[in-house]
Amino acid sequence: MSLKPIEMQGSFPRSQTAGKIQEQLQQRNQVGQDIIAAENQKEEDHKRKQVNKADSSDPSKLEPDKENEKQNQQHKRKHKSKKQAEKAVEHPYKGKYIDYSG
Repeated sequence: MSLKPIEMQGSFPRSQTAGKIQEQLQQRNQVGQDIIAAENQKEEDHKRKQVNKADSSDPSKLEPDKENEKQNQQHKRKHKSKKQAEKAVEHPYKGKYIDYSG
């Protein structure tokens, strides 16, 4: 396929513009990646400088002693009620008084 000189004159300017367009398309991807990388870097810097907020915590995790304290109180109440029940029942043949005279 041979080209005539007139056709060659029209093809050179078009090939230059096509080359420029192709170069711009290739650079556009690279520029887009550079912009995204810069934004990510800014976010990381901001997060590094920012003070972290504390999440609202479960009160039982903050004060585990209260749970243990409640259990201990319940245990003491049960134990105390058992002692009171034992005291209330009088032994059939044991007396209440001790004779020290000899």
